[in-house]
Amino acid sequence: MKYTPAGGYVQRCKDHLHHSDFVEGGSQKQEDRPKPVLRNALTMIVEHQPKPKRKKKMAKRNPFVYNNVTLVRVVDGDTVRLRVDLGFHLFFEDNFRLADIDTPEVRGAEKAQGLVAKGALETMIAEECENGEGIKIQTYKEGKFGRWLTTLISRKTGDTLNQRMITEGYAKPYGS
Repeated sequence: MKYTPAGGYVQRCKDHLHHSDFVEGGSQKQEDRPKPVLRNALTMIVEHQPKPKRKKKMAKRNPFVYNNVTLVRVVDGDTVRLRVDLGFHLFFEDNFRLADIDTPEVRGAEKAQGLVAKGALETMIAEECENGEGIKIQTYKEGKFGRWLTTLISRKTGDTLNQRMITEGYAKPYGS
């Protein structure tokens, strides 16, 4: 038996002719002889379940930490636009969503609470940047709307601004 990439096994068999298919004497012409009926095909596919695929163990990727970050603007209470210094005079500017928190939107019925949350985040970031220490970010992956999921971290205390938004009541844990 041989495993095929299609997911089954191929079994090679010899030609098995039924004993009545042979003509005795061999004196008949080729066209007068009865045609042999093959009982088994030369190659037949035996249906089997494909071999189970191994689950690849995903290596836990450590999140990327960027220390040189500049705030461009606060979009809303859980989204900021940042300019990240990648080193070697390379910069990356994009929208980053604060991971694991949810704040009211700045548009629609929740506009008043959304603007309060946006102002609170602006104030928190400004407080962190006053003494020149600033913030650093820890990114995880790209979210469903193209924004990078990130945690804002205070350089002087090591606390996360994401958790601070929840404890001060401006945000709730995402998904609740």
